[in-house]
Amino acid sequence: RLEANPLADLTQSMTDISFAGHLEAEIKDVRPLKVVTSSYLEPKGYLNADLNISGTIKKPRVEGTVVLEDGEIFIPQLNIRPRDIKLLVDGREDSIVMDLQLMSGEGKARAEGVFTFADKRWNASFEISGSNVELMNQTDIILVANPDLLVDLGPEGGKLSGPSVIPQ
Repeated sequence: RLEANPLADLTQSMTDISFAGHLEAEIKDVRPLKVVTSSYLEPKGYLNADLNISGTIKKPRVEGTVVLEDGEIFIPQLNIRPRDIKLLVDGREDSIVMDLQLMSGEGKARAEGVFTFADKRWNASFEISGSNVELMNQTDIILVANPDLLVDLGPEGGKLSGPSVIPQ
């Protein structure tokens, strides 16, 4: 359900007309999303969303949660299949908080962070950690790592810092 302001001033730009709505979704199988990812990713899993959407086209606000459970993605180029993917996305007035957990090979990985939106400026900061995470499984190369990384992104670019130990 999404409603536009019926009393909107139609002389204003379409991007300034206000709207409000609520979205609830339960997707028991995300495999049809492969249409969006082409052959790069082959997703599986169960998705729930409960979102309040408001604001304007120019400045939308999304609050609520999106949860992916029992996720799995096959990445053919790397020949890896991250599994047991759990993703929680929590939308707030001016930010999106994310918590991603998964298994890859015999290892576990986690990414936690936040996207913030203040006026026309945005930034994102994520911590990525893990132990024995399989990153590539090719005939000649098997790459396993223990990441402990910080990713900072903004309009001017990004920065990746921290160690990623390759135990084998």
